[in-house]
Amino acid sequence: MDRWGIPLIGLLGLATLCWYCVQHEPHMIEEDLLTRSSESLQAANIPPAGLSFDGQVATLAGARGSLIVSDDAKRRVESVWGVSGVLVKPTSEVAPAPAVILSPQGSRLEVDLTRFLEGKNVRFATASDVILPDGRLLLDNVARILKTAPNIPVEISGHTDNEGDTRLNLDLSRRRAAAVKRYLISKGIAAPRLTDIGHGSDKPVADNATPEGKTRNRRIEFHAQSETLSNQ
Repeated sequence: MDRWGIPLIGLLGLATLCWYCVQHEPHMIEEDLLTRSSESLQAANIPPAGLSFDGQVATLAGARGSLIVSDDAKRRVESVWGVSGVLVKPTSEVAPAPAVILSPQGSRLEVDLTRFLEGKNVRFATASDVILPDGRLLLDNVARILKTAPNIPVEISGHTDNEGDTRLNLDLSRRRAAAVKRYLISKGIAAPRLTDIGHGSDKPVADNATPEGKTRNRRIEFHAQSETLSNQ
């Protein structure tokens, strides 16, 4: 082999290595981002199914209202070093609520509440937890329905649209659910029966891109829970 042979072989090897790295680097970057983003989601008990990457841009896809398309999931993936953007793509399908095994009395209460509240909602002053007069009138009727099944626990959940700051929306939804709970207690509903929770804008039931959808998403829900209370 002449004196140029070894250097030439070295240059060819280096060129091959560079070509390999250029061809495989995007794939390696995507794998690394996917791994670290999945770990970030799992740390918050959010299943990473539905997370994918195209280059450094993440996509979160899943049923509307599921954890993978929540604001919390988006924030967590955005905070991962190297992620340049996050696209959230909820499907038209609404994520089912966790199954609750109800007694016959609990099932009847759930049906009665659902039928009465269809097309109705508890109204509040804008950006406030102050219940408006027509909202109090609605809750008076809810209290009468709840008294037909005094042993059934009920969860009160508050929801908002996606307008404004996410953290403020979550706080508002919690305060509104708590205000409803206080009002029902004042109407004679036993406090141990009631739990209140706020979800902010994480569980929409309509498209926030329209005024009608935003109105539907600003809501209070009532759901019967498994019977755990003793007879009163």
